[in-house]
Amino acid sequence: MKDFRTLDALELQGICKDERVAYNGKIDAIFDIASHRARVHFGEIEAIDVSSATELENEESTTVKRWLCAFGSGNYLLLPVAQSDEKDRLTLEEVYIRQWSPFMNSVGVAKSSKGRKKNRRGRKERKVMLGNERVIRLLSFLLGDDVDPVLNLVESLTEKSESSQRQLTIKTEGGNTWVGGWKELRKRFGESTIREGKTTCLLKSCKKFFEERGTFEIVYLRMWKPKARILKAILVGILRNPRRISEFYTWGLKSLMKLYNVIKDFSKKSTRKYLRHLVSRVVRDKFGFSMSVDLVILVKFDDRIRLVELKKLLDDGIMACDLPVYVRKRTLIKVRIVWVKNPSIGHTLHNQRAFAGHEFSTCVCAGTSHLKVDGTNANDIPRPDIPKRRILLQQEVASGFSNWFNLKGAIPDFIVFDFQACFGVTDDDSDKISLDDVITVKRECEGLVLTPLDRNAGETLVMCPLVYHRAMMESFVMNFGYRMVQECESEVLARVRMEVREEGLSKFARWDGKGRYGVSYVLPKHKDTSRFRPICPTFKEPMVKTGCVVTKALNHLLFQLPVDNHFNLQAVSNLVGRLQRINKKIERGKLGRVESSSYDIKEMFSRLPHEDILDAVSWIVDHYRGKGKSFVRVNTRGRGPSFGKTTGADNWRQLELDDMLKFVRLELKHTYTYATGVLLRQVVASRWGRARAHIWRVPCVPTRNGGEMLNHKQMFLGLEGVLRVG
Repeated sequence: MKDFRTLDALELQGICKDERVAYNGKIDAIFDIASHRARVHFGEIEAIDVSSATELENEESTTVKRWLCAFGSGNYLLLPVAQSDEKDRLTLEEVYIRQWSPFMNSVGVAKSSKGRKKNRRGRKERKVMLGNERVIRLLSFLLGDDVDPVLNLVESLTEKSESSQRQLTIKTEGGNTWVGGWKELRKRFGESTIREGKTTCLLKSCKKFFEERGTFEIVYLRMWKPKARILKAILVGILRNPRRISEFYTWGLKSLMKLYNVIKDFSKKSTRKYLRHLVSRVVRDKFGFSMSVDLVILVKFDDRIRLVELKKLLDDGIMACDLPVYVRKRTLIKVRIVWVKNPSIGHTLHNQRAFAGHEFSTCVCAGTSHLKVDGTNANDIPRPDIPKRRILLQQEVASGFSNWFNLKGAIPDFIVFDFQACFGVTDDDSDKISLDDVITVKRECEGLVLTPLDRNAGETLVMCPLVYHRAMMESFVMNFGYRMVQECESEVLARVRMEVREEGLSKFARWDGKGRYGVSYVLPKHKDTSRFRPICPTFKEPMVKTGCVVTKALNHLLFQLPVDNHFNLQAVSNLVGRLQRINKKIERGKLGRVESSSYDIKEMFSRLPHEDILDAVSWIVDHYRGKGKSFVRVNTRGRGPSFGKTTGADNWRQLELDDMLKFVRLELKHTYTYATGVLLRQVVASRWGRARAHIWRVPCVPTRNGGEMLNHKQMFLGLEGVLRVG
């Protein structure tokens, strides 16, 4: 038919005349010629007209019959493909449909891999890749003394196995298509022993031998029967009637452990979780063991420790415990060794957060002289020598066993265990700092403040507690942006939670009952150690997770504004391109002058009134309301905020613009932190917390003197500068 597309009407009329086909137009002629040639070609192999085949009327409603009823039996011919008994007719139909159907055909598809997913090749592409059309040749088998060949070898071998017949011969003429599937045959009889001539192997490795003609002898027929079949049926009955769980209380520990292991055969995760909860509850109530509590040994990382030897030592410790046999076997499999991060020198020495909570401090540095020692970075990891590390490893293993819920008896005596075998060949550690040296320095600086230098944990600054306390007072308590709160923290949290309910934000805010306000501290600046940077942690607050989500939503609103109406950058690397865009715009407009002004970002946000922040957030919300937007969808565990309405996506939250505005207003009204042991409320500006990034950026959108949208001749330069054109 593809060749007929290029022919004109006269050429088609000539072909119709030669083949004695009526010409009824160009399109109809193409189909008539193709139909005539198909009938002539397939008629040579005794094709049968479907309309004259009366046997289909007496058959069951098969796929072929339904197809012919839908598209008309007069348009098709019946072609002889294969011969089989009446019982195998439906099976053959499924095999050929699976091989020939463009939707179900999977021949030539590569096995799935863990790498990047690629688009699946189509049927025609796979045909080209294979080189030619795949000819279907069904494998048929003669078993023993049988006269009639069989197609489904799985069913035939199952009947032989149930009749206790273990030895027989199989003769095949070869082929490339398995009726019943090779995977099913390999799964059920893969461990059977096959002999061909002098070669003996297992059936699961004889696929190529079967696809070539030959005679094989089954030395011993082994059929795999799942032991969990009965137990799985019991679990299915529990899903249908959960009250039957009371019957498990009469079972023994061995049976319950086997039942628990069968749960993994269920494909749905929620089903597995539910069944494990039921069975583990029975085990815990009756025997006192928890199935969900495994033995976990926390070990500080050390490249000198050999995990293989440590695992052997743990196995010896488990065998020494007084445990039931099946609990011991499960523990030997489930025991885990988890590396724990070692504290660095900075973590061991730095104590600025402890001094940040002191209500008062005195000078203790008089008469002391501490010299700066070069060559040591506070980020380095000190490690003890082998004898002390061996004692520490023994304590870590003993601590893991003591915290294990399933250990009912005494802890094994690990003193008699050889922990020295867990350490391999030691390197020369003379050039590395030891933990004793760090502890000695910390003891010498006791009473002084040891703090990282401007968030650089590699450098440590030692200062007098009085100087640090004075910096805390100037940055927080005596700052005009903070007010002291006379109420206790619990009363403040109760009042804030009540206002959350009154605003109708209970579902939106998702209050964390364990949340608390953070303790602020200061860090000396690197350029000038007499100046300090205030840090206000917010990771423990009750609504910190909602604050992070609102941050993503407001940033999305900000960066969806027209690019020429603001100058907020997602990265500093975009600065050059934006400046070039402005220069071209100035050249095209032939504007008269350019005015610029710069501000210190620290001073800008430490003195920014809350009213201006609310005006900015209200403006950007009203801007999108005018465009018909009422919500933003945010992925709580990834990127990609969107205005679209997607259904069925995990970890996505839909945030209403009105709720976001209420939440920002509530957050600014109740901004609390601890400093020098005093609870403070911030009344001016915004804190330096990650959850409040939206409060820093949004005020840069409206103008300084009215909050109106910037026109095409005005543009803000990010957070630290303002550029006015015109």
